[in-house]
Amino acid sequence: MNVTKILEQQRSVIEEERLRVLLQMAGAAAHELSQPLTGLLGNIQLMNLHKDSPEKLAVHLARIEASGQRIADIVEKIRSIRHDDTKPYAAGTSIINLDQKINILSIEDSDDDFEIINAALKGQEQISLWRAGNIHEALEVLEQKKLDIIFLDYLLPDGDGPGFLSRLQEKGLEIPVVLVTGKGDEMIGSQSIQAGAYDYLPKEMVSDKSLSRIIFNTLEKSRLKKEIKIAQKKIAEMSTRIV
Repeated sequence: MNVTKILEQQRSVIEEERLRVLLQMAGAAAHELSQPLTGLLGNIQLMNLHKDSPEKLAVHLARIEASGQRIADIVEKIRSIRHDDTKPYAAGTSIINLDQKINILSIEDSDDDFEIINAALKGQEQISLWRAGNIHEALEVLEQKKLDIIFLDYLLPDGDGPGFLSRLQEKGLEIPVVLVTGKGDEMIGSQSIQAGAYDYLPKEMVSDKSLSRIIFNTLEKSRLKKEIKIAQKKIAEMSTRIV
């Protein structure tokens, strides 16, 4: 299967997941909107019944105002649910904007292996590649630079891949990590993904095409994860607020 077909399949899966989240959001919004709308319409009817009572009219007006503000709050939450840097794609969809600058850190102790990665990414002007030779150096880089992706070797002089992933989690850093290693097999890759890595690429398969695919797919996964997290937060907020 060529790279184009792989990317098309990845985009299809991502768009399906996004649609599922949006449908969930629509259902929650419809549920929440029904309450203030019912209150608004009910108080309008009560106003017609209490035209001669200024005190009761004032109460109904206050409730109508509160319901209107609740509706405005829900609409604003829906409007602000997307925020990532995207660009239009075919059929009205959108994809990550790969024209933006992408900062990548390669945690690699082998000069030869790092040069293979560096050579594969040469010519891609939007990518800035940084290097750390061990976990200690990587953590120092993380304090100084804003990174989009980390390429992580499995075995390092001062630790291993799962250990580094644990350090990221302890620090609350949600930077996508891709395991790029010659030390291991599919079992190692699977274990690393379970530990929090986004993907796995054997060093013997490193090329300009494979790294481009990994970068694209990882950025899309990261964006989707953020969208789902934000959507879930918005849904929870709307579901817990009382009119």
